[in-house]
Amino acid sequence: MGDERKVIDMHVHVAGRGDVWKEDLWWSKQFENGLAFKSLTVLKGWGCKPVGDWLMVDALTDQAAKAKRIDYAVVLAFDNVYDPDGTYRGPKRPNPKEVLSTLYVSNRFVVELCGSNPKLLPGISVHPFRPDALKELDDYKDKAVLCKWMPSAQLIDFDNPRVQGKLERFYAKLAEIKLPLLLHTGIETSIPTVYKDYEKFNSAKYMETALEKGATVIVAHCGCSYFDLLQDNMVDDTIRLFKRMQDEGKDWKLYADISALFTPFRKRKILDTVFAKIPPERLIYGSDFPNPAKGRREFFLRPFLRYRRANLLNRSARIAEKWLRHYFSDSQAMEIMLGFHRLLGSLGRGNQLNRIDPA
Repeated sequence: MGDERKVIDMHVHVAGRGDVWKEDLWWSKQFENGLAFKSLTVLKGWGCKPVGDWLMVDALTDQAAKAKRIDYAVVLAFDNVYDPDGTYRGPKRPNPKEVLSTLYVSNRFVVELCGSNPKLLPGISVHPFRPDALKELDDYKDKAVLCKWMPSAQLIDFDNPRVQGKLERFYAKLAEIKLPLLLHTGIETSIPTVYKDYEKFNSAKYMETALEKGATVIVAHCGCSYFDLLQDNMVDDTIRLFKRMQDEGKDWKLYADISALFTPFRKRKILDTVFAKIPPERLIYGSDFPNPAKGRREFFLRPFLRYRRANLLNRSARIAEKWLRHYFSDSQAMEIMLGFHRLLGSLGRGNQLNRIDPA
């Protein structure tokens, strides 16, 4: 890697109904009718517009091009649901009632989108139960910078004895190709699940096998939910995993991203706990775009009032820097902002991405 490290927002979302990219983007009626999507359309002033693919994609690419506080943003794909036996449960099934996916963003789409936008980097998503999971990882190993899972919406059951071999082979492949796994943790409110009992799998505690297999794991949101009222034991699960790593001297490649930590609904005591218990050298910056963030002294409603005109990628980075400097030294705060580039370097992946380190 080059000497100059970059600020990478490693947690950015894109989505679409599939009116343009018919094979690559899709969302369910459950997603479209959800509170999170309805709130987005109101905040962005899209209430009278058809919210199609170009509207969503342009919102991201325009803000990324103009964001001065970040050098790159990782755009996340989102794979369909597959049963433990490998049966596809995404859109276009003969019987729509058998569709269990609520959102789909293909790996091909994010790779092509990032290929035409110099500030964007692709994060793929591969469901571990799909029959070609290992091949899909191999196909994208030199293009992607991470792999994303959301167990609740993708229905990844870590307890099912029928899938333990699939999971272990998937983790071993991630370790082999040195591709980090970004695991959503915390109760999810934006991307719905068809089975609420799968929310329990959004926990870092299920990652011990992956870590023992040598995979790199990034715990998204440090286990926090977007709304503090929904907090359960998932923050504690994250902290316990880091404590075990430290107490037992585990050589785990365990990290946590700070995306969506500074929400308008966050209580200070949650941040106090997270930043006291997770080592700063294991924290990585991400925004969870397009979610709004709240500054340290902002009135509750101000993030929402500014949402329509703000560059959220820029604003989230600026707010994160201020919060981090409240809890850590300036140098530690900067290291967290540079965390994902540092991680890519430690995995030997930096030179695979010419836009980060030109040859």
